[in-house]
Amino acid sequence: MNSLYIGVGLTIIAALMAALIGPFFIDWGLFRTSFEAEAERIFGAKVTVLGSIDARLLPSPWLSLGDVVVGSVDRPAAKIGRFEARLELTPLLKGEFHISELRLDRPSLSVSLKRNGTLVLAGDPAPVAGALRDLGDASLEMAEIVDGRIDFADERAGRSFALERINGIVSGSALAGPLKAEGGAVAMGQSVAFRLAMGRVTAERAVPVKLQVTPGGEPLVVTVDAALSLTGGPPRATGTAVVQRLDSEAKADRGDPGPMPWRLESRFAVDPARLDLDPLTLAIGPDDRAYQLNGRGRIDLGLTPNFDLALTAKQIDLDRALAGRVGEAVDLDGVARRVLGTIAGLPVPDMPGRLALDVPGLVVGGGVLQDLRLIARPRPGGYSLEELTARLPGRSQVTASGRLSLTGTPAFDGRLYVASEQPNAFAAWLRRGGVQGRLDPVSVDAILKIDADSFRADQMLARIGAAQVRGHVQVSGIGSAPRVETGITADRLDLDQVRALAGLFASPAGLAPAATRIDLDAGQLVLGGVTARGVSARLAVDGDSVEVSRLSVQDAAGAALDMTGRIDRFAARPDGNLQATVKAATLDGLVRMLRSLFPDTPALDRFAAAAPHLAPLDARLSLTGQASGERGDLQLDISGTAGPSRLAVAGKLAGSPAEWRAGRIDLNARLDGPDGGRLMRQLGIPALSLKGAAGQAAVTLAGVPATGLDGTAELEALGSRLALSGRVIAGDDGRLGVDGRGRLVSADLGPVLTALGQPAVTPLGRLPVDLGAGLSGTWPKLTLKAIDGRLGAGPLRGEATADLGAMPVKLDGRLELGTIGLTDLIDLGLGAGSLEALPEAGQAWPGQALPGPSVTGLAADLRISAEALAMADKRVVERPEFRLRLRPGEVAVESFSGGLAGGKAGGQVRMRGNAGGGVAVSGDIKIEGAAFGDLVWRRDGRAVASGQMDLTATFETAGRSVASLVSGTVGGGAFGLRNGTLRSVNPAAFDAVVAAADSGLELKEDRIRSLFQSRLDAGELPFERVDAAFSIGGGIVRLRDVAVASGPVRTSGTASLDLGRWALEADWTIKADAGRNAVTGADPQVGVLFRGPLNAPVRSLDVAPLNAFLTLRAFEREVSRVEVLQQDIMERERFAREAKRLREEKLRIEREAREAEQRRADEERRRLDEERRAREAAEAARRLEEKRKADAAAAAGGAAEAGRPGEGARPRPVTPPGCG
Repeated sequence: MNSLYIGVGLTIIAALMAALIGPFFIDWGLFRTSFEAEAERIFGAKVTVLGSIDARLLPSPWLSLGDVVVGSVDRPAAKIGRFEARLELTPLLKGEFHISELRLDRPSLSVSLKRNGTLVLAGDPAPVAGALRDLGDASLEMAEIVDGRIDFADERAGRSFALERINGIVSGSALAGPLKAEGGAVAMGQSVAFRLAMGRVTAERAVPVKLQVTPGGEPLVVTVDAALSLTGGPPRATGTAVVQRLDSEAKADRGDPGPMPWRLESRFAVDPARLDLDPLTLAIGPDDRAYQLNGRGRIDLGLTPNFDLALTAKQIDLDRALAGRVGEAVDLDGVARRVLGTIAGLPVPDMPGRLALDVPGLVVGGGVLQDLRLIARPRPGGYSLEELTARLPGRSQVTASGRLSLTGTPAFDGRLYVASEQPNAFAAWLRRGGVQGRLDPVSVDAILKIDADSFRADQMLARIGAAQVRGHVQVSGIGSAPRVETGITADRLDLDQVRALAGLFASPAGLAPAATRIDLDAGQLVLGGVTARGVSARLAVDGDSVEVSRLSVQDAAGAALDMTGRIDRFAARPDGNLQATVKAATLDGLVRMLRSLFPDTPALDRFAAAAPHLAPLDARLSLTGQASGERGDLQLDISGTAGPSRLAVAGKLAGSPAEWRAGRIDLNARLDGPDGGRLMRQLGIPALSLKGAAGQAAVTLAGVPATGLDGTAELEALGSRLALSGRVIAGDDGRLGVDGRGRLVSADLGPVLTALGQPAVTPLGRLPVDLGAGLSGTWPKLTLKAIDGRLGAGPLRGEATADLGAMPVKLDGRLELGTIGLTDLIDLGLGAGSLEALPEAGQAWPGQALPGPSVTGLAADLRISAEALAMADKRVVERPEFRLRLRPGEVAVESFSGGLAGGKAGGQVRMRGNAGGGVAVSGDIKIEGAAFGDLVWRRDGRAVASGQMDLTATFETAGRSVASLVSGTVGGGAFGLRNGTLRSVNPAAFDAVVAAADSGLELKEDRIRSLFQSRLDAGELPFERVDAAFSIGGGIVRLRDVAVASGPVRTSGTASLDLGRWALEADWTIKADAGRNAVTGADPQVGVLFRGPLNAPVRSLDVAPLNAFLTLRAFEREVSRVEVLQQDIMERERFAREAKRLREEKLRIEREAREAEQRRADEERRRLDEERRAREAAEAARRLEEKRKADAAAAAGGAAEAGRPGEGARPRPVTPPGCG
């Protein structure tokens, strides 16, 4: 038995060894026909193995075939460079193919679409569907495809397509499906990644397919979910397709939103002849706020492929989609960039077709675009726009047609028409803030060529209002050095509106070209609101070369200009000549035009201030360059007249203008005129005209700027002379350093101050001046050192810094003066001589209109100290110090301090001119410890009060005259007096009058007033402190409830100081403590009234209250005497009344006793009667009871007799009680 087991084991071992080792010794090529026949059975087509064949059975069946050809060898349908498969052994023994691993190297498949729409393998007329037969008994777990290829040929149109370098992994359960594949390939030169899922092939040769394709380098995803039908005829598929562009998070992190994400989704039905997309939805923007367009599409796939795609949307809200918040408007520039980026990111179809877009409403940038319509057709590199129309905000319309290129940077070449009936509203939408000024309706029609570097508009016809502009405009080199060329003719050209409109589409920095060529003819040209007539310009500027063939302006608001010439290499070696003439009856229009071109230019501001005084102007200008070798000299000559003045300028630069610091400069300039004041205004110094007082100004400079220019400058006008001398050095930065000295000498500076509109600093008729100072600094900022000299009769010392280039000129410093006048400071703020005019009748102040602050063209901040500040009535503030701030139209005195009447005074005041005329004044005042007696009015040579005064007040007012300023003052404050006396207020005056009244003084008001006044003036009332608050309204200072108490006397009252009339109205009451003289209903008091001018009011007394007190007191004394006489009579009458009362009381008592006795007798009688009736009733009851008992006993005896034998039974009659 053991030998049997051993034999069987050896046999099995031998069989296994043969299965493992045998295949290495078998020539599998001998079985080539068998392999080819089995493969042909599986694929339904002829299979030829041209290469080697190898196979193994154990440990698992493995097969390798080289150079496998499916179909005809001459025209194969498929080829495989190397076929390797690993099969499962057990199914194979059953005749089934279960492939666990499959590797296909360099497989290729050729498919053709026949003219009848049938899809066939190359070289095989049978449909592809037939190739799928007999796959049901083969299974597949995993297959690897390496470097595969699929060739597709459309025999209808002679087109071909190849999918190359296919690499991927296929997995599934059967070759007939379901299968999954994932990998990559190259299509039309672009790498793509794909994921494919196929269901099981049905008996009807239908296959469910899901495909996802992601192009390399593009954030796109294409997803298809379809049912593919391969029934032997033309293939068909239906399902859904989604093409989605993903949002770029990387760009968003860098602050660049990039193209907008979008998603295209549609149901489709496709066959070899046609692809239908219906319905089709395009969603653009982030998922949570995307906007949608709906439509349908068609693609013809026949002999001449083409497409037609139409999309529409009721309304699209781009603001919400891009901004992300409701109500927030997006930036239109950013939207344009994102939209162009999105369009550029879309693949341009490579077949003819039509794309139509209709959007009735598009919300963007806070506005609504209406009736947006686009019709475009693809072309190589972009689209042809057949129609682009839209209605924009501001009743605007845009229409465009032409070629849109998306290769590289976007570009457009075609016709553009833009019109707006309300350009301001359009500008407000396009640029949020809009433009300044009103714009006329505008339209532009032109052939436009535009790209990232250039812009050209040809055949341009623009209408601005009623004016027409024709010509062309070209801008090139936008990204580097812009060059502008224009050729324009116009009956009226409004440059203000053209610049405003151009600013909507280009920043101001983008409007500064490196080279310009202008060819312009305009009947009228508007610039800066000024209309110039007869404008003709032929000029070119290229680098530092200027050529003016013709520049002519016949009339620019009274000014005419002609210029011709040419200068080459102006900066390096100037050569040539420019000549110009300017004739102007007025320069206002020219100034406005220049301001429009060069805003915020200090030099132009100075010229504008002098321009009204330079006209009429007749000037000739010549600028000549003479090149010689490596250098060129430049000569400037100006001559002519400016108003009544003669102007002459001769300057020469020997050297290169670019190196002007190293060249030699010689300059002589002179201006002479018969009117010194006007000559000062021509130099930019604000002054009044004083005819008959001539003036002249001269400047000389000579030397090399880098090492030093020696110069002088003199100005003689109105009898005064200002001389400057020194050296000017130009630094490396071009700034001019100044070192020199100046001197101002005048026998009378008054005319100059009058011309400057400044108040004189002295009331005398003459103001001699001799001041000198050292000058140093960098122009235009200078330092005035060691200012010393005399101004009028007093000294002036100090130092200051000045900025002569600022507008207005800035001046800061410190000055020490002698005596200055308060009226001078007031005149600075209100106008020269504001307090000198005579007031109208009945007024205390001048009513003439105020000129306003006298300061013009100057902004000063000066620290002033003086010996004294002179006020009215010879009062002075000792050693005043304050800060004087001067601005055009404003004067402020700040941080004021000084000594006043033995105390301290401080405060500040601000005077400012109003735009509508008049002056506004505000300030505050503070006084501490001043002697009130030195400030208050006097009566009979004595101050009416004394004490140490404290005062705080704030005030403000506005008006057109001094009178209106004073009468319009409002404010308030507090007032206090310490340790003072009220003079002519004798506390003993009341006792004296009372004593006189007791002695027989006749109680009449005139007699009482005379006596009281004489006694009142004979003394004074001391007090420790008085405090009161006051208000100011309508120019009236009002003090209420002011009280002073001292001993038995108290005074209180109110006062009104009418500043407008400079009058006082005060009502005071002096009241004494009557003591033992007091009476009921009256007090000893007197009214004191003050009426009249504030510096000398008249006092009057109202003694009516005192008279009433004295009269009532006399009456009460008489009443007391009469009461004593009547007291005895009243006592006797009281005793009589008391005796009568006692008698009446005795009678009453007796009467009441009798009445009581009677009542007791009546009561006794009633009691006796009641007792008698009670006894009688008791007796009657007793008798009745006895009778009842007797009757009852008799009745009982009769009943006994009746009951005996032989006696009858008739009852005995009963007698009722009371009847027997």
